[in-house]
Amino acid sequence: MTDATSHTMEQVLSRLDGVKRSGRGWMARCPAHPDGTPSLSIGYGEDRVLLYCHAQCRFTDILTAIGFTAGELMYGAMRTDRSAHVDLRARAGWLEDHALTFRIKAEAILRAATGVSIDTLNDSELDRALGYVADAYEALEWAKVLDDVACVLRNRAIGRKEHRAIVDRAA
Repeated sequence: MTDATSHTMEQVLSRLDGVKRSGRGWMARCPAHPDGTPSLSIGYGEDRVLLYCHAQCRFTDILTAIGFTAGELMYGAMRTDRSAHVDLRARAGWLEDHALTFRIKAEAILRAATGVSIDTLNDSELDRALGYVADAYEALEWAKVLDDVACVLRNRAIGRKEHRAIVDRAA
Protein backbone atom coordinates (compact mmCIF):
# COMPACT_ATOMS: atom_id res chain seq x y z
CA MET A 1 0.00 0.00 0.00
CA THR A 2 1.41 3.39 -1.00
CA ASP A 3 1.45 6.61 1.01
CA ALA A 4 -1.06 8.10 -1.44
CA THR A 5 -3.40 5.15 -0.92
CA SER A 6 -3.22 5.49 2.88
CA HIS A 7 -3.60 9.26 2.73
CA THR A 8 -6.75 9.08 0.58
CA MET A 9 -8.29 6.46 2.88
CA GLU A 10 -7.43 8.53 5.97
CA GLN A 11 -9.11 11.59 4.42
CA VAL A 12 -12.31 9.61 3.78
CA LEU A 13 -12.36 7.93 7.21
CA SER A 14 -11.80 11.28 8.98
CA ARG A 15 -15.12 12.56 7.59
CA LEU A 16 -17.17 9.61 8.86
CA ASP A 17 -18.65 8.79 12.27
CA GLY A 18 -18.66 5.46 14.08
CA VAL A 19 -15.75 4.04 12.07
CA LYS A 20 -14.76 0.49 13.05
CA ARG A 21 -12.41 -2.01 11.40
CA SER A 22 -14.28 -4.81 9.64
CA GLY A 23 -12.37 -7.56 7.84
CA ARG A 24 -10.13 -5.91 5.23
CA GLY A 25 -12.01 -2.61 5.40
CA TRP A 26 -14.16 -0.52 7.70
CA MET A 27 -17.79 0.06 8.60
CA ALA A 28 -19.19 3.48 9.55
CA ARG A 29 -22.49 5.27 9.95
CA CYS A 30 -23.61 6.41 6.52
CA PRO A 31 -23.68 10.21 6.35
CA ALA A 32 -26.36 10.17 3.61
CA HIS A 33 -29.15 8.92 5.90
CA PRO A 34 -29.97 8.77 9.63
CA ASP A 35 -27.91 5.74 10.60
CA GLY A 36 -28.04 4.25 14.09
CA THR A 37 -26.15 1.13 13.09
CA PRO A 38 -23.14 1.41 10.78
CA SER A 39 -24.25 0.49 7.25
CA LEU A 40 -21.48 2.07 5.14
CA SER A 41 -18.70 -0.26 3.96
CA ILE A 42 -15.38 1.37 3.14
CA GLY A 43 -12.55 -0.50 1.44
CA TYR A 44 -9.55 -0.37 -0.84
CA GLY A 45 -10.26 -0.76 -4.55
CA GLU A 46 -7.68 -1.24 -7.28
CA ASP A 47 -7.30 2.50 -7.85
CA ARG A 48 -9.75 4.21 -5.49
CA VAL A 49 -11.49 4.08 -2.14
CA LEU A 50 -14.71 2.06 -2.36
CA LEU A 51 -17.92 3.13 -0.59
CA TYR A 52 -21.12 1.08 -0.36
CA CYS A 53 -24.18 1.74 1.80
CA HIS A 54 -26.06 -1.43 2.74
CA ALA A 55 -29.19 0.70 3.19
CA GLN A 56 -28.97 1.44 -0.58
CA CYS A 57 -27.99 5.13 -0.41
CA ARG A 58 -26.84 6.49 -3.75
CA PHE A 59 -23.09 6.81 -4.21
CA THR A 60 -23.47 10.47 -5.21
CA ASP A 61 -25.44 11.20 -2.01
CA ILE A 62 -22.66 9.66 0.10
CA LEU A 63 -20.03 11.71 -1.73
CA THR A 64 -22.02 14.92 -1.26
CA ALA A 65 -22.46 14.21 2.45
CA ILE A 66 -18.70 13.79 3.02
CA GLY A 67 -17.76 16.62 0.67
CA PHE A 68 -15.84 14.54 -1.88
CA THR A 69 -16.02 14.08 -5.63
CA ALA A 70 -15.58 10.69 -7.26
CA GLY A 71 -12.20 11.81 -8.61
CA GLU A 72 -10.97 12.62 -5.11
CA LEU A 73 -11.45 8.97 -4.11
CA MET A 74 -8.73 8.03 -6.62
CA TYR A 75 -5.32 7.35 -5.10
CA GLY A 76 -2.72 10.08 -5.57
CA ALA A 77 -0.82 8.86 -8.64
CA MET A 78 -3.96 7.78 -10.45
CA ARG A 79 -5.46 11.19 -9.79
CA THR A 80 -2.51 13.44 -10.63
CA ASP A 81 -0.11 11.70 -13.01
CA ARG A 82 -1.62 12.18 -16.46
CA SER A 83 1.62 11.20 -18.19
CA ALA A 84 1.46 7.58 -17.06
CA HIS A 85 0.65 5.14 -19.87
CA VAL A 86 -2.89 3.84 -19.65
CA ASP A 87 -4.02 0.83 -21.63
CA LEU A 88 -7.13 2.43 -23.12
CA ARG A 89 -8.47 -0.81 -24.57
CA ALA A 90 -8.22 -2.55 -21.20
CA ARG A 91 -9.92 0.40 -19.48
CA ALA A 92 -12.65 0.39 -22.14
CA GLY A 93 -13.22 -3.34 -21.57
CA TRP A 94 -13.47 -2.77 -17.82
CA LEU A 95 -16.06 -0.01 -18.38
CA GLU A 96 -18.06 -2.22 -20.75
CA ASP A 97 -18.07 -5.02 -18.15
CA HIS A 98 -19.41 -2.64 -15.51
CA ALA A 99 -21.99 -1.23 -17.92
CA LEU A 100 -23.22 -4.77 -18.60
CA THR A 101 -23.48 -5.47 -14.86
CA PHE A 102 -25.56 -2.29 -14.36
CA ARG A 103 -27.77 -3.22 -17.31
CA ILE A 104 -28.37 -6.82 -16.16
CA LYS A 105 -29.30 -5.77 -12.61
CA ALA A 106 -31.56 -2.97 -13.84
CA GLU A 107 -33.35 -5.19 -16.33
CA ALA A 108 -33.94 -7.84 -13.64
CA ILE A 109 -35.51 -5.24 -11.35
CA LEU A 110 -37.71 -3.87 -14.12
CA ARG A 111 -38.84 -7.40 -15.14
CA ALA A 112 -39.76 -8.16 -11.51
CA ALA A 113 -41.64 -4.86 -11.19
CA THR A 114 -43.66 -5.46 -14.37
CA GLY A 115 -46.04 -7.98 -12.81
CA VAL A 116 -46.58 -6.17 -9.49
CA SER A 117 -50.05 -4.80 -8.81
CA ILE A 118 -49.72 -1.53 -6.91
CA ASP A 119 -53.20 -2.04 -5.42
CA THR A 120 -51.80 -4.75 -3.14
CA LEU A 121 -48.98 -2.58 -1.71
CA ASN A 122 -49.19 -0.30 1.31
CA ASP A 123 -47.63 3.17 1.11
CA SER A 124 -44.27 2.08 2.52
CA GLU A 125 -44.00 -0.90 0.15
CA LEU A 126 -45.03 1.27 -2.80
CA ASP A 127 -42.37 3.88 -1.93
CA ARG A 128 -39.75 1.16 -1.70
CA ALA A 129 -40.81 -0.45 -4.98
CA LEU A 130 -40.78 2.91 -6.77
CA GLY A 131 -37.32 3.58 -5.31
CA TYR A 132 -36.05 0.29 -6.78
CA VAL A 133 -37.53 1.14 -10.17
CA ALA A 134 -35.98 4.63 -10.06
CA ASP A 135 -32.62 3.07 -9.14
CA ALA A 136 -32.97 0.65 -12.05
CA TYR A 137 -33.54 3.49 -14.50
CA GLU A 138 -30.57 5.35 -13.00
CA ALA A 139 -28.44 2.22 -13.45
CA LEU A 140 -29.48 2.07 -17.11
CA GLU A 141 -28.36 5.68 -17.51
CA TRP A 142 -25.00 4.85 -15.89
CA ALA A 143 -24.63 1.87 -18.22
CA LYS A 144 -25.12 4.19 -21.20
CA VAL A 145 -22.55 6.66 -19.83
CA LEU A 146 -20.02 3.86 -19.26
CA ASP A 147 -20.60 2.49 -22.76
CA ASP A 148 -20.12 5.98 -24.23
CA VAL A 149 -16.86 6.51 -22.31
CA ALA A 150 -15.64 3.05 -23.37
CA CYS A 151 -16.33 3.98 -26.99
CA VAL A 152 -14.30 7.20 -26.62
CA LEU A 153 -11.42 5.28 -25.04
CA ARG A 154 -11.43 2.70 -27.82
CA ASN A 155 -11.36 5.49 -30.42
CA ARG A 156 -8.44 7.13 -28.63
CA ALA A 157 -6.62 3.78 -28.51
CA ILE A 158 -7.11 3.41 -32.26
CA GLY A 159 -5.91 6.99 -32.74
CA ARG A 160 -2.76 6.29 -30.69
CA LYS A 161 -2.05 3.18 -32.71
CA GLU A 162 -2.46 5.05 -36.00
CA HIS A 163 -0.28 7.90 -34.71
CA ARG A 164 2.48 5.44 -33.73
CA ALA A 165 2.30 3.84 -37.17
CA ILE A 166 2.73 7.25 -38.87
CA VAL A 167 5.66 8.13 -36.59
CA ASP A 168 7.30 4.76 -37.24
CA ARG A 169 6.95 5.19 -41.02
CA ALA A 170 8.43 8.69 -40.84
CA ALA A 171 11.46 7.49 -38.87
